[in-house]
Amino acid sequence: MKNLMVFKQWLFLFGIGLLLGSLAILVDVVWVKKLLWITLAVLGAISMGKFYQMYEYGFDTIEKRKKK
Repeated sequence: MKNLMVFKQWLFLFGIGLLLGSLAILVDVVWVKKLLWITLAVLGAISMGKFYQMYEYGFDTIEKRKKK
């Protein structure tokens, strides 16, 4: 009878561990996904800033050529 009780406790603890482990993996995947989206947003903002700088530089160069 005591062996059955120990087995039930072990099974209960194993189930809780499995549940918590799966939640940890789920949270980790969601966290990584959010981190990737944030990284992509930052890289997009930086590339748009560089593109705007190139655009302004090109515009300034054209304006200088027109004034000469």
